Amino acid sequence: MKIAIVDIETTGLDPTKHEIIEIGCVIFNDRGFEITDWLDVKVRPKHIETADPIALQVNGYNEEEWKDAIGLGEAMSRLMEKAEDAVFCSYPVVFDYPFIQQIGVEESFSHYKLCLFSMVYSRFGKPLSMKDACERFDIQPEPKVHRAMNGAMCEYNLYRALHEDAV
Repeated sequence: MKIAIVDIETTGLDPTKHEIIEIGCVIFNDRGFEITDWLDVKVRPKHIETADPIALQVNGYNEEEWKDAIGLGEAMSRLMEKAEDAVFCSYPVVFDYPFIQQIGVEESFSHYKLCLFSMVYSRFGKPLSMKDACERFDIQPEPKVHRAMNGAMCEYNLYRALHEDAV
């Protein structure tokens, strides 16, 4: 099964008013965990004035680093080209997936969804932040300033550890 772990950085928590500003994606086969493709793109925001300052601090947005960012349409085209028919996976799905749905490209993914947060909850019997979940498996957590590709790789390593540990 082809899995696409998607991590996005946004200008805030509300998909109806905030924007995706970065997409990280790791695509792999769930049998051998072989990474077959990836995507790391910065997305040019259209309405940075509506951004939550705390969100921008968390993801380190600044105009200089985003000066060569691409438009959201182009970014989503690249994501859909790489992740077509893949199972969408993120930590947690309830945050990332509504932003994808808001754009209207969710039909490019398989209709199945995997939530790493739920997998961790099932394994440890309590909710854990991604940082705490990574620490349980000695996985280097995401740096303080979040970047989408760092998040996607962290989530890939966590997915792999959860499945290898279960064997």
